[in-house]
Amino acid sequence: DKTITPSHEPPALATGGADQPPRVLVADDSATIRVALVRAMPEQSLVTEASNGEEAWTLLQEKDEIELVITDLDMPRLNGYELLQRIRSSEISRIASMPVIVVTGAEDTKAKSRAFELGANDFISKNADKVEIRARVRAHHKLALLIHELEESRKILNAQANTDALTKLTNRRAFFVRASEALELMRRHEQPFSVLMIDVDD
Repeated sequence: DKTITPSHEPPALATGGADQPPRVLVADDSATIRVALVRAMPEQSLVTEASNGEEAWTLLQEKDEIELVITDLDMPRLNGYELLQRIRSSEISRIASMPVIVVTGAEDTKAKSRAFELGANDFISKNADKVEIRARVRAHHKLALLIHELEESRKILNAQANTDALTKLTNRRAFFVRASEALELMRRHEQPFSVLMIDVDD
């Protein structure tokens, strides 16, 4: 079982709520490092563990509740750099925008630079103390909640822009967008194209 639950189960909270405990994926092939990171988490954190990058990637796709990733760079099967690349290039917006904290050596500036270029949000050293780890997890948990709220707002605004307020059907704007896409597809494949209009009220 890769999920670590706290000794006292937290009460059910609404997704995205300000009081929601951090839901973190910790990926590291060292069990010792994973234990140290888990123990340093804020109280009531819900932590999922992965012992390699491939396992971490699978868990990210399977567990929608994960909000934050803490990953080592040197891992078997799929290293931290490759995991970062998959996360940032994911077609799933929840994954692509997820905050990622990378675990590095204190003086390993070359590794930090490469990870930053691949989309890492922050770094902690392997000998970081509990206070530093908690502070970074809390800060990026807030960022994750903000990203989630912005994504939900974007979906609502997009739906409003393409939906008739009275009938809840797609509107004229949405019709022209979809029709243009369909017409372009038919032209590209040299297929026939038809439009059927039906009067529904008389």
